[in-house]
Amino acid sequence: MKTANTQLEGVYENEEKRKDDVWFVQPMGTGLPVKEITFGQAMDEARRMATHLKSLNLPEKTNIAIFSKNTAWWLMADLAIWMSGHVSVPLYPVLTPETIGQILD
Repeated sequence: MKTANTQLEGVYENEEKRKDDVWFVQPMGTGLPVKEITFGQAMDEARRMATHLKSLNLPEKTNIAIFSKNTAWWLMADLAIWMSGHVSVPLYPVLTPETIGQILD
């Protein structure tokens, strides 16, 4: 069996082996039930995001910032950026405007 060389290859392997297993348990807000997302569902969503990014015809390896709290969709967006051949730049809500400016520069 081939061993994954990259994180993305590892995710593809897990999707293949564990498609129907729950990968994320995402809180949806106070008083709301959590949302369970399987490997298959998450990768389907990531692929759809990657397809959209590819349709933008951005230059190869464009830096794409993600500004979000830590959620299941943050990771799916991160994967989509990788899948579309670009580079993700994480920006967290706790960063100061000055720090965000430095990162984006």
